[in-house]
Amino acid sequence: MRKITARLLFLVVLIVALSGVVTLGVIQGVHTPQAQAAGAQVRQAAVNTDTPTVTATATATNTNTATATVTSTPANTATVTATATATATTSATTTVLPTATVTATSTPLPGGPTSDYFAEGYTGLAATNGTATFTEVLNILNPNLTNAATVTLTYYIQGVAAPVTVTRTVNAKSTLRESVNTDVGNDKIVAAVVSSNQRVYATRTITRISPTGQRLDGSTTLPVTAPSTSWGFPEGYTGVTFQEYLTVLNPTGTQANVHILLAPQAATDAGARTLNFTVGALSRVT
Repeated sequence: MRKITARLLFLVVLIVALSGVVTLGVIQGVHTPQAQAAGAQVRQAAVNTDTPTVTATATATNTNTATATVTSTPANTATVTATATATATTSATTTVLPTATVTATSTPLPGGPTSDYFAEGYTGLAATNGTATFTEVLNILNPNLTNAATVTLTYYIQGVAAPVTVTRTVNAKSTLRESVNTDVGNDKIVAAVVSSNQRVYATRTITRISPTGQRLDGSTTLPVTAPSTSWGFPEGYTGVTFQEYLTVLNPTGTQANVHILLAPQAATDAGARTLNFTVGALSRVT
């Protein structure tokens, strides 16, 4: 009996050494009086019987398993077998990377409506002004691949109360060159607004021709896409052979009060000047 008890104590110590947390009996994770009674029954059976075989199992909560087997024999000898089994579990995890779907599409052209403003314009003749003939052209591009564009040209002529309106059609994938001289007549100081219910692109070109028919110069200007109450022009020069103008268009239905600050290049603001004037509704001023 003492030998069996000593061997059982050795078995328990060995099991505890092999596993961090143990349970005795069939109670998982709880050490209770029922578990102790079950252990006592095991020991009693090992002493008083001749042939029974009793197995006590201690299981750790991790992956190591310790198994102890106590076998009694008719000669009242007990054999203790301690088996420690380490089980390694390998888990293969497949990481699914995000998948990007690429769709090949053509870049659409802008399709919004158009409002382009040109405050400056002149269709003077050399025979009238004595210096040069001015030819003015509006260049209008319709980049749409399938649809023609209906374009409205609104001209604000200085000194004329009512604007002049002209409607043109610009075919898909084409450019229209519109003669302002033809639309409003010669010797007119004129502003223009190009509008359409779809996206078109406009520039204005003015060419000067001498009284003898020689080309003097020309310029092409981009529009502004909306009126504003504040503008800044950092460049300007009024030398002997230079003439600088500011042109102001008022496309609204009410009179505009305009204030212009002239700031010469100087160390102080002593030479600065302020001009105040009005621009009537639907008109322009140079």
